Amino acid sequence: MKIIRVALSELEPSRETVILFDDAKEELFGKLLREFPEQAEIPDLDDSTRQFHIHVSATRHLGTVTTLLRRMLKHHHVAEQVTIERL
Repeated sequence: MKIIRVALSELEPSRETVILFDDAKEELFGKLLREFPEQAEIPDLDDSTRQFHIHVSATRHLGTVTTLLRRMLKHHHVAEQVTIERL
């Protein structure tokens, strides 16, 4: 299993940024659940922290999941405020 950590890079993000980040996280969760249920999951969706993790079942799915993640972040206008890290 591969893990991707997604976190807000600002120490004190604005309320609007946090809301947009949470919206992106929830939309990504729904899309993964509908389209890639066997390949990826977000186990800490309910955490109120400013980060979450995506568990990807195999290396071959990392590209697809990462591309989807980047599109969601860009769509919700938080791509510039987020760091994506593979653990």
